[in-house]
Amino acid sequence: MRLGFQRRSRRTRNAGFSLLEVMYGTVVLMVCLLAAFTSQLLSLNLMRQARDVNTAASELTAAIEEVTAPSVDEIPVTYAAGAAIARYEGRALRDERVVVTYPNFGGGSVPTPLEIRVTINWTGWNGRPGSLTYSTMKTR
Repeated sequence: MRLGFQRRSRRTRNAGFSLLEVMYGTVVLMVCLLAAFTSQLLSLNLMRQARDVNTAASELTAAIEEVTAPSVDEIPVTYAAGAAIARYEGRALRDERVVVTYPNFGGGSVPTPLEIRVTINWTGWNGRPGSLTYSTMKTR
């Protein structure tokens, strides 16, 4: 009878988890949750940045279409080189500024083709500056 009693008491003592095993499991679970939370934050930040770049590209496309609408001779007069287009200042992005430059035009007669470079600058959601440039050419 004693032998059977000892077997049952050993089984009873070994049943379940020890406090140390529960603590290890909790630590592993916390590390996994921390990694998942970090990846979610990184994903959110990348989505915000992509949204800013997408908005800037859309604004830049609209600006370059507006700039190229007049005739070649009217473009440098209507949109001064290096001056911001007032219509796009602070429109969709924080500190948004759209500037037109003409790399192959220094004054005098307008060359053909006229190279038109439109640049948008803004401040991102995280305070970092962003910039995007489109370039095109227009002939008579």
